[in-house]
Amino acid sequence: MRILGIDFGTWSIKAVEMESKWRRFEILDFHEVRMPLQLSEPVPMYQSALQQLLSSLPSHPDKIVTSLAADKTALRFLRIPIGSKKKVEAMYQFELEDGIPFKLEDSVLEHRISPDGKGSLVLAAVAPKRFVKSQLDWYQSIGVDPDWLCFDGMGAINLFLANPPDKVIGPGMAPVVLLDIGHSKTQISILENGNLTLLRAFPWGSFRITELIADTWAQALEDAEGTKHGKLNLLEPDFGGVGQETSEGILQLLKMLVNDVTHTIASYRNTTKNQPSTIYLLGGGSELKGLDSFLSEAVGLRALRFQPHLTS
Repeated sequence: MRILGIDFGTWSIKAVEMESKWRRFEILDFHEVRMPLQLSEPVPMYQSALQQLLSSLPSHPDKIVTSLAADKTALRFLRIPIGSKKKVEAMYQFELEDGIPFKLEDSVLEHRISPDGKGSLVLAAVAPKRFVKSQLDWYQSIGVDPDWLCFDGMGAINLFLANPPDKVIGPGMAPVVLLDIGHSKTQISILENGNLTLLRAFPWGSFRITELIADTWAQALEDAEGTKHGKLNLLEPDFGGVGQETSEGILQLLKMLVNDVTHTIASYRNTTKNQPSTIYLLGGGSELKGLDSFLSEAVGLRALRFQPHLTS
């Protein structure tokens, strides 16, 4: 069965083609269709980009999966001191009801139970039905009728779990951090023994750097995006010769990113007493030259770009 996973980003549509065989998934290809950096009429642009993407596929997918927007979904991590999945299945909703501001009977609920030797970790994703309907209505307005919905960010997490770098996922291994830096937001997740144990998003995107370059260099946004990826280098003096004013502004923006990452990891460490070993960078913002080394020094953890098409 051919499955197409689609990510409707702020200024591009990205997709992964997969083949499902014997409960395993084989990644076949990656696709991306870019749109203008600022969309004056989003729906027609998404419609056009989607049609361009679908027309580039060798065959029509059997199933399409995409995600609910982060502001339409609530995620909860429940640690229950019981190892029996059957018992946890019967009781976790009672624990969940006290932690969400809406009624479960009016919502769509999915969950995963992961015994961890100390009990069970329950990951619950909850979305009010009215939010699910509004998201589906929007997808249909641009010409797609998804068969499955996941919560925002789970696609990147599943991609990492399906193609992990050698010896980073498994019993006894230190937790790892996924830092998905997008156009207008960043998602940080922490995986321990193959289980998602933390996920949060904050409004920091690499487009902020594009806007700064456009302002200080008096460039159009598209030209500033080219300058960001072509000239900017965080390891060189003056960040590659972009000028003192621009480099100082970029440094201040990067400090905001570092603060959010550092505080999230510190909170996780204080709560779980576990120290993550590595930060894996993904998303369009991870392509900034020198960002991996910059974050390694600023955060104090090894930072590497995750490139699934190069992993075995």
